[in-house]
Amino acid sequence: MEYRNVVGAILLNERGEILLQQRDDKPDLRYAGYWTFFGGAVETGESPDEAIVRELIEELELSIPLQFWQSYVCPARTVAGEVQTTNHLYIGLVTQDLTTLTLHEGQTMRYFTPEEAQSLTLAFMQSPRLEAYFRQRPILACTWMPRGELNRLTRYLPSLKNIYRGIVVALKANEPGQKKIEQWFSDHGIQWVLYDEWSGRHAVIELALQTEGESIHYVDMDRLVRWVELYPAELWRVARTVTLYDSLIIGRSRAAYDTHSPTLTDTEALPNRFFSYFFSTDAMDFSAGSRGLSRRTAQFLLSVDQQVGIGQRNSLAMDVAWAILALRAGLSWGYLETDALDWETADRFRDQAAGRDEQRALAQQDAANVENWKRRVKVAQEITTLGLAALKQPIDQVNREKA
Repeated sequence: MEYRNVVGAILLNERGEILLQQRDDKPDLRYAGYWTFFGGAVETGESPDEAIVRELIEELELSIPLQFWQSYVCPARTVAGEVQTTNHLYIGLVTQDLTTLTLHEGQTMRYFTPEEAQSLTLAFMQSPRLEAYFRQRPILACTWMPRGELNRLTRYLPSLKNIYRGIVVALKANEPGQKKIEQWFSDHGIQWVLYDEWSGRHAVIELALQTEGESIHYVDMDRLVRWVELYPAELWRVARTVTLYDSLIIGRSRAAYDTHSPTLTDTEALPNRFFSYFFSTDAMDFSAGSRGLSRRTAQFLLSVDQQVGIGQRNSLAMDVAWAILALRAGLSWGYLETDALDWETADRFRDQAAGRDEQRALAQQDAANVENWKRRVKVAQEITTLGLAALKQPIDQVNREKA
């Protein structure tokens, strides 16, 4: 038996579109004229990691960070009892403009939306692998208290639909423009549910669990709109990372945190530092308004919350309590800091994201109001109380719920 190895790359742009190569149209070429992944054979003495880097340079003059995804026996290149060929697939984000890339192999190249790509019959029976990748994308789940984001959300919705498998929203009831937004949801195929008080995050996670998909990326809607407008490449990377853990705690980088009012940064500092101790790390940021959850983790957390009252459908339970419960249940977790989760409040009722000057001006104004300090201290106290309740929850109860 002869054993061979080939490599391929699923290359995507920040809008979630995939870059494919069209093979030459030659009579003696297998799959002539078919679309395919960039890649090729692993040479003698070369590792798959080395091969994919070489292939992209040779075919595109492209050098980018790549993430290994999966290996599988390629049926189109395998002959029973004679040759077994293993294909090693990688995933990479292309931030360069297509016109800056030089094609050295094949007829042409172009980006396809997920729907367009999945309508193709790819060379070497690659179509099932591409479909598997798109199925793996997380569900996007958001709570939304509308503050003028609809026009911006409409503008960037196509990118979001490419990055995510599906979108679900919990909409604050009885807010201005509710009927218009509900019609917009219907027009764009977005599932939604109304919520009152502090139950929005629970409601949208429950809704996400009613859709197909093994992972959920939760983001507050006002933060999401700023994210996709200003930091689309980072959003793509985070969406990919969400699929790797049962519980992904998504925090703010120092630069992002520093754009916020001291009413937030100073009051959140204590719960952040205290609960980071249980993760054996330095101060983590638990209150950035974004979280990744696997399906089994979301089911577990909602079950514990309903049965023993952790959070009592208080959305602030997501900040610390859910992370603690997932940790104690032995579920895999990760921590990721982002630049994109800078202060979104300055964006309200604007047609585009606010800049640093607007953020700084609002931070000064916010910090000058003692009532804002009182409100944020109360929020930090609630986060801490819910986190302590998660720590006190008997471990045998957590283990039963996990099982």
